[in-house]
Amino acid sequence: MIMKSYGKVTAGLVVAWFIFALSASALHWFRNDAQRVGLAVAAAALIPLVIFAVWFGASEPFRRFALSLNP
Repeated sequence: MIMKSYGKVTAGLVVAWFIFALSASALHWFRNDAQRVGLAVAAAALIPLVIFAVWFGASEPFRRFALSLNP
């Protein structure tokens, strides 16, 4: 994959995750009657981080792309 493709894939994943989180919220998957952080909220927060960490660790080209971004 070339650098431009990584940008498109990354943007697509961010949009897909946003749509998933918005839909899950609309379906009340994050409702919390116990007033604690629920499993659905934890999954919504941790899954993108785990996917990024695995992808970053497993793919040298993606790692170069991520490190080349200007903050």
